[in-house]
Amino acid sequence: MKKQFCSCAFFLLFSNQTKATLTVNSFEESCDGGAQSECDNQNHSDDDPIVALSTGWYNKVSRCLNYITIYGNGRTVKAKVVDECDSTMGCDADHDF
Repeated sequence: MKKQFCSCAFFLLFSNQTKATLTVNSFEESCDGGAQSECDNQNHSDDDPIVALSTGWYNKVSRCLNYITIYGNGRTVKAKVVDECDSTMGCDADHDF
């Protein structure tokens, strides 16, 4: 099933280790396309802090359902890894680790 997303926004985030660009997409069922996440085959509310990692960071599902900490704008949030952003198809070359 091809993923379709309701909206996108880009934020530059910094961690103590890695600079990254975050693309915000939706896994909400009511969304146009409303794709289920790869890790648990579930839809997720847009209110839940979840992420799709680029192919290299996703590491063949080894990070599925684990939490990562995102630092940005003086704030932090923990988000659950639920999907992969396929670096060869959807992530740009500068962010495709």
